[in-house]
Amino acid sequence: YGDWSSDVCSSDLDGQEAWEQLQGGLGCDLLVCDVEMPRMDGFQLLYQLRQDDRWATLPVAMLTSRQSDRHRQQAQNLGATGYFVKPLGIQELVRSIDQLLSP
Repeated sequence: YGDWSSDVCSSDLDGQEAWEQLQGGLGCDLLVCDVEMPRMDGFQLLYQLRQDDRWATLPVAMLTSRQSDRHRQQAQNLGATGYFVKPLGIQELVRSIDQLLSP
């Protein structure tokens, strides 16, 4: 798959846990998160990231089954860098991450 020199973090289980790991010093050059997560959903996590100077410019890609324009617009308004709808093939995801990490 992708040959990245960057750290790509993925959070698909729990948005609160992802937030706590980032606050605890987890290094990350790109975050891929689901919209639907317990305790803190992807939109809430993205909002928190954009309010924190340390993470305000971190590229965040949302990976979700929600296809509506309303959800896509909400992610864009919150500052998402990418929005991918499941099912998504691994090669397509890798290509998309490569593009997001390209200078």
